[in-house]
Amino acid sequence: MPDVGPVEPAQCETVGEQRCTGDRLEVCDANWQWQVDASCPFCLDGACLTAPRPRCVGLPATCGPDGDEDCCATLPVPGGEFDRYNDPALHVTLTRDFALDRFEVTVGRFRGFVASYTGEPPEEGAGAHPRVPGSGWDPAWNDALPEDAEALKKALLCGQVSAGLWTDEPGENEDKPINCVRWVVAFAFCAWDGGYLPTEAEWLRAAGGTAQSLYPWGGEDLPPDDRAVFGCRGDGSPSPDCSDEDIPRVGSFSPGGDGEWGHADLVGSMNEWALDVRGDLPAECTDCASLDATAPIYRIRSGGHWRAGAGELKLDPGNRVGVNQSYQYDDLGIRCARELP
Repeated sequence: MPDVGPVEPAQCETVGEQRCTGDRLEVCDANWQWQVDASCPFCLDGACLTAPRPRCVGLPATCGPDGDEDCCATLPVPGGEFDRYNDPALHVTLTRDFALDRFEVTVGRFRGFVASYTGEPPEEGAGAHPRVPGSGWDPAWNDALPEDAEALKKALLCGQVSAGLWTDEPGENEDKPINCVRWVVAFAFCAWDGGYLPTEAEWLRAAGGTAQSLYPWGGEDLPPDDRAVFGCRGDGSPSPDCSDEDIPRVGSFSPGGDGEWGHADLVGSMNEWALDVRGDLPAECTDCASLDATAPIYRIRSGGHWRAGAGELKLDPGNRVGVNQSYQYDDLGIRCARELP
């Protein structure tokens, strides 16, 4: 087959013209080529949309300690330089600020994804981190997705584990965090929602704050009591009496349990999937993520969970764990990131 050289971007007719390709905004540049505008978090009908996101229109404000906050709220996290886990050998630079969901994705918010789900995988490259090459959807993951909406609903039951929070019809769990979600489904959800799974470095930035503290709310001398969902204590009974009654609405411990920039439940409640695979942390790096892996692939999950002991909530490298990306547990949830306009 002859070498045809690199494929040129598709040509357009009017400089400044806009269009949507999936959820991404493309703009006609001065050379009459379509270029992705990475500053746009979501594209609909040829225009950049910021807030409210279309996926959240009509979703009631039922999150936070008083049950009156927008469950789809995002808050900015400043970029900059910091040492992961306060280790100078793990220095990282995030070159841009980014937005991160204030709350973990709720059952009610996830319901829209289930309603629109057909089993059709995201387009190749969808959900890519804008500064991590090769981080978008890989067609090799297609077969790991549930084949249709009914299969997805069944998977969300966690094999009938009692603490699976999904219900086929709206109910009392709408403001609780969705759980029992495989990594590929979490990735597909964030892509569908116009965002992406945060890198481990981004998650650590939000959770540890400027000082990279042991807890989002501060240092080691401030234990998680009354600041996080852990130890199966949500229903007032002690562990090991664990059930879904121990999982309250997202943001229930705000503002006392929030991180420096206002994000809730960064530790406790649900472990949260990250983009990275489990391996040695990249040494000093910029906008980095660990993506290289051979099967079976283990992805980073961060933050501790509603069953965990207090020690598991610390932002400590000893709590850095990878989970097979095909697994689903009742302590695994989602939080998405996205570009700031």
